[in-house]
Amino acid sequence: MAEIYPLCDFDEVPDPGSRDFTIETKTHPVDIFIVRKGRQIYGYLNSCPHRHVNLNWKPNEFHDHSGEYLQCTFHGATFRIEDGLCVHGPCVNQRLRALKIQNDNGKLCLIL
Repeated sequence: MAEIYPLCDFDEVPDPGSRDFTIETKTHPVDIFIVRKGRQIYGYLNSCPHRHVNLNWKPNEFHDHSGEYLQCTFHGATFRIEDGLCVHGPCVNQRLRALKIQNDNGKLCLIL
């Protein structure tokens, strides 16, 4: 059975912008982040496929300088927001692990 973890209100995520969370699951904590682009919310495991380190360089900061891509602070790999595909850096063509985020009347939840 799926586990549901409340995150935040939709309007609490800047556009464009991101929020990070540590989810306390039944077995272990999981670092995740969500990204807003317009009316869309995308969720990913906060782990670079290259070195398995958190992507953000400070809390809630995942975008590159252009704001168009997500960027790993460790080695600068850049990822598309829409699908987590690495388009530049040492893990080109690898993806961030996507997560299911549900928007229930403006309340965002992680579904595991």
